[in-house]
This record gives sequence, C-alpha cells and structure tokens, in this order.
Amino acid sequence: MIEYRKANSNDIPQLKNLWQECFGDEMEYINLYFDNMYKNEYCYVAVDEKKVASMQMFLPATMKKKDKLINGRYVYAVATNPKFRCKGIMRKLENFAMEDVKKQDAQFLTLVPASQSLFNLYSQIGYKTYSYLKTVTLKKDKFKDCSVKTKIEQIPMDSLSDLRDKFLSEFEESIYINEKAYISKELLFLGVKLYSVCNENGKGYIICFNDKEKAFVKECALSENLLKSSLEDICKTLKTDNIVLKLSQKTVKGFNKTPYSMIKWLKNHESESLDIYQNLMLD
Repeated sequence: MIEYRKANSNDIPQLKNLWQECFGDEMEYINLYFDNMYKNEYCYVAVDEKKVASMQMFLPATMKKKDKLINGRYVYAVATNPKFRCKGIMRKLENFAMEDVKKQDAQFLTLVPASQSLFNLYSQIGYKTYSYLKTVTLKKDKFKDCSVKTKIEQIPMDSLSDLRDKFLSEFEESIYINEKAYISKELLFLGVKLYSVCNENGKGYIICFNDKEKAFVKECALSENLLKSSLEDICKTLKTDNIVLKLSQKTVKGFNKTPYSMIKWLKNHESESLDIYQNLMLD
C-alpha cells in the first residue's frame, strides 16, 4: 500500500538516486542541491514498503504583485520511479502536498513543464499557463546597424540579488524563489557568469555561460534598445558568433512568446496582469 507523507532524513539517499535516475544529473550537482537547498519540509514522497516511489519538492516562492506579496510554492523535481508510473501516484502525491501547503497559507502553486507536451498533462489537474518567455538564437551581426560602443564587464555573482530585485520591480507581477542565495550558488557551480552591460541606451545585466560554439543567456535584463545596440559587443566579450537568449516579450516585442510556466490558485484567485515575468532559473 502506498503511503503519502513528508520526507525524512532517512529518505535522502533514495531521493538522490531517484533524482539521478529520472533527470540524469551528476551526483555532484545533486549533492549541491541537497547540501544547500533541500529541507525535509519541502519534500513530499510516496512510499511503497520503504521504497520511495515518487517525490515532489514544494519550494517556498513569492508572487510580487505591485506592492503586494503573495505566498506560494514552486513545484520542482517531480519524479516517479519507472516501476511505479502510470498508476496515478504523482497526482495523489500532488493532492496530498497541496492540502498540506494550504495549511501553511500558500495561495498558489507554480511549475515549469520540462516540455511543451506536459502543459496538457498539468492542465488536467488544474494548472493553467501563467508566464511566457522566448528562447531565440541570434548571430552577433543581427543588429549590427544598431551597434554603439558598450561597456561590458563581469561582476561578482553576489551582486545578482540586488540587481534582480530592481529588474523584477519593472514588472507589474513576478514570481521568485525565496531562497535567493541558492540560485547564485547553483549558477556559480554551473560556471555561469554575471555581466553588467552599459551604453547610451541604458544599463542592465545578463547571466550567461558558454557551451561549445554558443553562449547561452539564462536571463537578459536589458531593454530592447540596449540589447540591440550591445549584441555585437556582448558576442565579442563572450567570444562567440552565436548567442542563445531567454527573453521576455517586454525585451523584444517582435518575437512570438512561448509558454514558460503554469499556475494553480489554491486560495483567493487573483486577476491576472498582462505584464508578468517569471524565470526561476531552476527549470
């Protein structure tokens, strides 16, 4: 008989193995999460005779809606042992966890489906599309005619929290994970770098890393004019001819938006804003 409960410390070795089996991450990365982010109170498990069949993390998250802060949870690391799949265990575990976080005054759940096909799956259990981002690949000369002299410099990752708070304040509504320090630790572990970008069109930041012949920007906190005028210099700094950017519709309005995250309201359904930003960087 399947037991649904919060995790305890004895479950951790099984949780790590399940994570690795389902997501394929290296154990060094998994240990980073469990050493710096994991808490038993965040993790819910389905157990069959002492064997962890499924797990879900419900990480504390906050929606900032203008000057209002709304308590919620980011549903993360949803994994089920292949032997226990197609038995409805994931849905029952989500229901169990949802009822528990309601008691902790969580008003919403949010998640980032790993693929577009999963949007349909989660819509069946009450989630709906919430925020949009667009991933685009550009060559360094895409906006060559717009280029102006730009100052780009790497800055310490511990600068990110303040910079990001300012960036998020530009939106009517945003969601972020409460454990901000862990985000910086994970980015550093993955070799991601933080750069400030400044020219006559303004100032902002990018969070990026190089992989083979491309550079990947995990967050682009630049205005449209700043991005277009600095792209060539950004590519030179990153020593690449191709750059992959995760953009909000606000940054470059010409790109069609793509669904990024979903939300399920647990209490006091809020009216939705058209000016929403969400990029949890743990997706």
